[in-house]
Amino acid sequence: GYKTGKFDIARAKMIYDTLRRLNGEQYIESAAAPGLGGIFVSLFFMAYSSQSGIKMDLTNLQGKQIENMYHLLFNESPVRMIATIKSENQDKVENILAGIPYLMTGEIITEKKIDITYKQNSVSFDIDELGRIWRGE
Repeated sequence: GYKTGKFDIARAKMIYDTLRRLNGEQYIESAAAPGLGGIFVSLFFMAYSSQSGIKMDLTNLQGKQIENMYHLLFNESPVRMIATIKSENQDKVENILAGIPYLMTGEIITEKKIDITYKQNSVSFDIDELGRIWRGE
């Protein structure tokens, strides 16, 4: 299996305090911590609950153990957050995030699907079909 990186409690506190500030200043529209199941599961639940879609390019996401797109999507790493913001707040949010590693990777789309690109690979999933699978239909 893969080894999880060392957990830096001071770094985690700084990240969560910053996210709390962004939320308090009402810049965050939605947020999820991709624990169980990794980024993909969090993206699915965010898209499914809002009945909208997500288009992301994760090519610039950095990590020592990223071997392929699927490892990236389902890796359960600590202290990783996914948040959506309004595009008009991007500059303000980026100023607040100064000093914290982050990546602006995508956008909310009206079509109910998840489109993800990582380097030369891309995948697309229909939100309604994923919902049926999740509900066991």
